[in-house]
Amino acid sequence: MKENNHSAECQLLNSLKEMAQKIAEQSHCGEKDFSFDETAEEIQIDFPALLRKSLAEVLAMRKDVETAEYSPADVPYQPDITVRTKPLQKLWLISPLKVSVVSEESQYIPDYEILSPEEAVRCQREINTFIEQSAEPGEEHRGLMAYYLEDSVLSEKIFSAFPYAEVIDGKLMGVLKCQVC
Repeated sequence: MKENNHSAECQLLNSLKEMAQKIAEQSHCGEKDFSFDETAEEIQIDFPALLRKSLAEVLAMRKDVETAEYSPADVPYQPDITVRTKPLQKLWLISPLKVSVVSEESQYIPDYEILSPEEAVRCQREINTFIEQSAEPGEEHRGLMAYYLEDSVLSEKIFSAFPYAEVIDGKLMGVLKCQVC
């Protein structure tokens, strides 16, 4: 977060510390059970607003976000966070494909036959159909990047990655079509 005592994160942490202090005092005086909402109300902390403001600050720190602003809206169901992302650029990663066919007639060790470049070109449609049919729910917008949610740095730089086979200069190539920031 921003190194700034006025950031929402600092305000949130200070508010939690204030609540903890109040609960600890009351606990030492014999109370055992506490309501988060009542305690927050007693010391006048608006946690939903602090969380929204914190979210806007975290969004603004992302590499793929141009701006993120929190505007307190007192109207129910109206947007209170506005985000503008940086434009995405297209990037294609291309690599030659070597296509092999596995013979199922062998009992123990499968026999592999590597197809000539001319024969491999004829497999383009079959490969792309297999890729399409293998797509999982949740891959619609981000392709393979749907699986990189935990690596936020990579996820911020590469928005989407979709594989497919394409014939380029008479050769079957593997293509990874990406949108990057």
